[in-house]
Amino acid sequence: MKTSNSIALLVVMLISFSCGNNVSSAKVKTYKVTNLQYNFSLPERFAIITAKDLKHKMEGLIELDRDLLRGSQQKNQALFFDSTTEDLVIISPFPERVPIEKLFLNSFADMIEQGTIQASGVDYERVEKKFIKNGNYNSLFKVKFKYSVLDLDNYLTTYFLTNHKESLMVTVQSSGEDDLQDMLTRYLNKN
Repeated sequence: MKTSNSIALLVVMLISFSCGNNVSSAKVKTYKVTNLQYNFSLPERFAIITAKDLKHKMEGLIELDRDLLRGSQQKNQALFFDSTTEDLVIISPFPERVPIEKLFLNSFADMIEQGTIQASGVDYERVEKKFIKNGNYNSLFKVKFKYSVLDLDNYLTTYFLTNHKESLMVTVQSSGEDDLQDMLTRYLNKN
């Protein structure tokens, strides 16, 4: 399969694993992400990639992927790519902390759906929408979509996290159903 065709399986903004990978048992690597107060851990299969290198890998992609790529070229974002599965993680720190509450979950999910997945024109379904709160300050929104490209299922999962010091968005495009929820919940718990 050509690189451009296989990367065409990537979709949208704001991480996951393919074919039965168990995230909770995966080996992790810790990164210092610009503008984050704390180090960020990801499965070691991900490597940092520049926006320029990502753009080269994503030539000839569907509209949803091009939208994701445009969003990934913003300053202060960290991009991580798994060259084996072609899964992508985008970490976007916010300039200041934004408190979140459960009552905003539907608006968040609708914003991601309308601004990203629906606008791409691919067939999709929302498979998960969740709010997790731990303590007074630590909260997480999660919205996950399943979509098909070339008769292959893919997943776009977007998280919005807030702890007592910072807020960030994490977007994961993956070829598998597993995701980073457990890893991101641990990030909130320890920070």
